[in-house]
Amino acid sequence: MLKKREHLETMMMLALLLAMQILLSRFFSITALSQKIGFSFLPVFLAARRNGIPGAVFVGGVGDLIGALAFPVGPYFFGFTVTAALGGVLYGAFFKRSVSWLSIIAAVVLFQIFGSLVLNTVWLSMMLGKGFWILLPGRVMQAIIMVPVQVVVGGLFLRRQAVNRLLHQTAV
Repeated sequence: MLKKREHLETMMMLALLLAMQILLSRFFSITALSQKIGFSFLPVFLAARRNGIPGAVFVGGVGDLIGALAFPVGPYFFGFTVTAALGGVLYGAFFKRSVSWLSIIAAVVLFQIFGSLVLNTVWLSMMLGKGFWILLPGRVMQAIIMVPVQVVVGGLFLRRQAVNRLLHQTAV
């Protein structure tokens, strides 16, 4: 009985984080041309902390897919969903066991380099028909803005005792 209860709690928490990710990504972020700045990374961070790689991939990848199909900003492109899911793999690998400032910095910097700068710039180049090197300078500016935002906000969130209790408590 306890196992079913834990499974239900996990599903409910992931559904809540999925909804938060969609809302933060689609309604509470700034999007301009090939740039997007927002806080949709937070639910993925929390899912990674609570459920590791599977939870973070679910919240990041499925959140991107549902958000893109239900609330399109432009044409859907599967590459962005792949990048979101890979971000979940990365964050899940770094945040599942313990969270230190070093692990947060490493995960954010790695994702910004390989996910945002490389993969997403390739996807945008394919979608827009513009060269990779033409799009890259604007993408670098976005990464320069997002690294400190994600490190500080994500770090404060993940390292708060109240958030950790909420992520790991079981209902009575």
